[in-house]
Amino acid sequence: MHKTSLEPIRTEYRIKHNDGTYRCWSDNALPLPDNDSKHCRWIGVCKDIIERRRAEDSLRESEHRFRTLIQAAPVYFVMIGSDGKTMMMNEPMLKALDYRLTDVVNTDYLTFFVPENEREEVSKVISRIVDKRE
Repeated sequence: MHKTSLEPIRTEYRIKHNDGTYRCWSDNALPLPDNDSKHCRWIGVCKDIIERRRAEDSLRESEHRFRTLIQAAPVYFVMIGSDGKTMMMNEPMLKALDYRLTDVVNTDYLTFFVPENEREEVSKVISRIVDKRE
């Protein structure tokens, strides 16, 4: 009997229930070889993941509304990560600074945007915001 690679299978799909609604399922299965080393049996777990899917859809929708609101706001908006890197900047601010988003994402905000003589003060403000969630 020669060995075969027994790779687990993970998949997600929809199933139509008797009442006409659809549910989302996740399968995790492992093939079990028979004596001829052919995969003829499977062992695994099926799980109804409709609530997770709904939560993911809701999160995507919420993020879309947030981005739309931020991009349309008549104010400047920048999102800075806890590591000090620029994560996002809205369109009005990009236009005012004459940058593209690809120019600023992942740049160190202090060294890229703040004049050297003002960095210490701005750094204190950012630290206060991060530490105290102000």
